Amino acid sequence: MGTNALVDARNDATVWVSRLRDPDRDARAIAVDTLVAMGARDSATEIAALTADGDALVRAVAARALWALGASGRADALRTLVDDPDPEVRRVASLALELGPA
Repeated sequence: MGTNALVDARNDATVWVSRLRDPDRDARAIAVDTLVAMGARDSATEIAALTADGDALVRAVAARALWALGASGRADALRTLVDDPDPEVRRVASLALELGPA
């Protein structure tokens, strides 16, 4: 793979969306953060699915991402996290709902 192909892959949202399903939690969290940095609002549905992830870090990152992307249509996903067993997830979700879309 040439240098241009690597740069294209890093900037291609579809590559990062596919990494949202990586078995490694850190890889999923990095993929979410990268999509946010890219402003990939069209990935909000896939990111919202991570609010049901088995890992609290991933749920918190997903909640923050939905807020950062201005995904107001995903408020239901955030509302489910207000009662999350993890205090950090609850805090991030509550703050995102309070602040409204970025």
